[in-house]
Amino acid sequence: VPFISYLSGLLKTQLLSDDLVAGVEIRCQEKGSCPAACHLCRQAGRETPSPTPVLLEVSRIVPLYSLVQDNVTKEAFKSATMSSYWCAGKGDVIENWCRCDLTALGKDGLPNCSPLRRPVLRLAPHLEPSSMMVALEWIDVEPFIGYKVSDYIIQHKISSPKNENSVINYSPSLLTFVHLRNTD
Repeated sequence: VPFISYLSGLLKTQLLSDDLVAGVEIRCQEKGSCPAACHLCRQAGRETPSPTPVLLEVSRIVPLYSLVQDNVTKEAFKSATMSSYWCAGKGDVIENWCRCDLTALGKDGLPNCSPLRRPVLRLAPHLEPSSMMVALEWIDVEPFIGYKVSDYIIQHKISSPKNENSVINYSPSLLTFVHLRNTD
C-alpha cells in the first residue's frame, strides 16, 4: 500500500470515527509533486515523485496514561509517570509528596530525588527597563513538588471568502501552562 494511501485511510477513519483522538488533527497535503505545467518534469520513463504528507498536528497534550484502557495497567503507568515527573524517576508519589528510593539519598543523608530549584535573578515583569533604571527581582522560594509545564498550540484559522481560490491560513501561537501541586 502506498504511504499516501495509508495516510488517507487514517484520515478517513479519524473523520468517520465517533471517538476522535482528543487534540490531534490529521491532515494530508500533497507536497513535492510536479506542477502539471512544468515541461521539465515530464520525462519519459520517470515517475512523478511521491507526495510528502503532513501527518499529525497535536493541538493539546494528553497524558500518555489516559490512552491506556486497562485500569490496572493505567494506574501502574500513571504511578510511573508521576514518579518521573515529581521524583526524577527515583521514588514513589504518595498523595502530594515524594517517597525517595534508598539510592536517591545524598552523602548528607538527605533525599535528593526532588531537588530544589536554584535562586533566579531576572528582570521584574511589572517595571519596564529604561535608560535610567532596571528593576530586578530575586526569586528564592522552595518550589511546589512536581511542577510540570504543558504547552498548548492554539491555532487561528483564517479563510478567505468561499470561492474557487479559497485560501486557509493557520497562524499558530504557543500558550504555556504550569501545573502546580502544593505541599500543604
